[in-house]
Amino acid sequence: MELAQIIKIARGDEPADLLLRNGRILNVFTGEIIPTNIAIAQSRIVGLGDYEAHQAVDLGGRYVAPGLIDSHVHIESAMVPPPEFARAVVPRGTTTVVTDPHEIANVLGLEGIRYMLAMAKYNPLSVYVNAPSCVPSTHMETTGAALAWYDLEPLLHEPFVIGLAEVMNFPGVVAGDEGVLNKIRSFRSKVKDGHCPGLLGRNLNAYVGVGIGSDHECTTVEEALEKLRLGMVIFIREATNAHNLKPLLPLITPENAHRLCFCTDDRQPADLLDEGHIDFMLRTAIAGGVPPLTAFRMATLNPAEYFRLNDRGAIAPSRRADLMVFSDLQAPVAELVYRGGHLVAQDGVALPWERPARRTVLRSSMNVDWSKVNLRLPVEGAQVRIMGAVRDQLITHHLIEPTPQADGHVVADLSRDILKMAVIERHLATGRVGELLSQPGFGFHNQPEAGHIIANLIDSARQFRRVVELVPNSPAFPTFNLQPSNLPTSLDLNRAYLETIEQGIMAAQYLRSWEAASGDMPTASPDNTANPDPSGAVLITPATTFLVSNRPVDYQFWLDAGSSGWWERIAQPLTHPYILTADWEPGRPWTDADEVAGQRDRLYRLVLGLTRRCRQHIFIVNSEVGEQGYEQRGQLLVALQQMLRQMQREETDEKQIE
Repeated sequence: MELAQIIKIARGDEPADLLLRNGRILNVFTGEIIPTNIAIAQSRIVGLGDYEAHQAVDLGGRYVAPGLIDSHVHIESAMVPPPEFARAVVPRGTTTVVTDPHEIANVLGLEGIRYMLAMAKYNPLSVYVNAPSCVPSTHMETTGAALAWYDLEPLLHEPFVIGLAEVMNFPGVVAGDEGVLNKIRSFRSKVKDGHCPGLLGRNLNAYVGVGIGSDHECTTVEEALEKLRLGMVIFIREATNAHNLKPLLPLITPENAHRLCFCTDDRQPADLLDEGHIDFMLRTAIAGGVPPLTAFRMATLNPAEYFRLNDRGAIAPSRRADLMVFSDLQAPVAELVYRGGHLVAQDGVALPWERPARRTVLRSSMNVDWSKVNLRLPVEGAQVRIMGAVRDQLITHHLIEPTPQADGHVVADLSRDILKMAVIERHLATGRVGELLSQPGFGFHNQPEAGHIIANLIDSARQFRRVVELVPNSPAFPTFNLQPSNLPTSLDLNRAYLETIEQGIMAAQYLRSWEAASGDMPTASPDNTANPDPSGAVLITPATTFLVSNRPVDYQFWLDAGSSGWWERIAQPLTHPYILTADWEPGRPWTDADEVAGQRDRLYRLVLGLTRRCRQHIFIVNSEVGEQGYEQRGQLLVALQQMLRQMQREETDEKQIE
């Protein structure tokens, strides 16, 4: 809306779109309750007081508060996509959440984050994203993705990415780990959330000193006070698996309440539906003695100011008309919920809205062959290591105690609540259970970059499996020099894929060829180890890694060709055009246009390099669709089209010369 139009409506020269009459406004700036009317035009509040409007709603003296804000939540923990999550929390008065999608990023990387951003557009809940800082969460974890600082940089340009999510690797920060510090440097101009349970003293000084501004892991008043004194904002958490609200209620005082917020972190569907969301925390805090206006400020204005969302969090001119209407100040329950001036929920039920089409990005991410999973836990000796749980907390204890045994295996002891728990590798169907990376000689922990390399290989393997499923039923996908009769059978491709997994040779990147059945490939050695011929083996690898090998192959599959990943993954610092351009004029600035041109040139060279290393056929597969249900048209396809046109022009020129 134009500023001149806002001024006219605010002065009363023109009518507002909507007037909410006869409400008692919770003013979170001053701590007052003010009887007045709210004038709304489009999505904004334009004035408080007496106004004319095209539509009026009488609130009957009910209270009106700003829409509630969850300062830190993992939507994935609710086990539903963002639109369904919105359907559960919006009727409770929540209109904005700040989410850390590190759980889906752990499986799908940037693709998963973009899925969350795309799905967030289709619901009456404002979803802001903090870029995950720890994917994987620990170097001991087997994941489907690994995100370094340069992987996160494209997210800096996303309008709904507002900061860096909880920096869980606080030991890395304190130790000066460059990988962690580079992420913090990349987000220097944005908010950086913390995660530092039990961190105190000089180490806490070091952690706060790099610009990390909040923490949601406090379990005691003493810990929270020390962090408040150093300038951190404390998010008081009430999750399904961590109940910190009641123990931290004594922390809340008139002097420090402006530095406190509410968050749910991980809240499962049963708790969302039975107890509620941030509204449950409001009721609990008020019942525990916190003044209602103070509790509402912690749920609205405080998080808005911390995350620099200055267009919400209060009822005042220029703020979004995100509003919660309720009758009982001591036990607030939302009766009407407005988002941007539109009624989106009434009496605990979300009103209908346009739902997005189902997206395929989440399919085929759970790869577990249960026939290979062995849940029997062998043991030597009378005592075993036990993870000791702490009720209502996330922290655990390391215990060593005797347990029942049978046939050399641990047996659960229900009388002492000692149960078996397994971590199962679900990305590559290896069948590994427990501490997946602890085998002697594996060497993973000694290779700092191994996590990122393995993640790329896993991504290639996942896309390879999708091709196995899609190729036989997709005769019309775009191809370069494609002859469908040369396609390998689905059975052969599946066998090759599974052999890679079973033999654990992903690091070698070779498969026994799917042509082995025809006798073109050497057979396995007597000890059942593969002896692949490099000239005919199937290679599952990122394209840039394949070019480094500098050897021709008969067939190439270009997987997920419409994805932006082809564009993003060639952006390596040492091959940046600015570095490699020898004739760059001194003093000439490197502009966005130069960046795009250089990236296109690199992609063109990548396509040229791949085609020159293929002796027979290239199969180009679009295995994903865009938000509107159409095939993606990524930069790879554009570069390929340009290359083909160039080849045609060269061929025409040669004929003219002849």
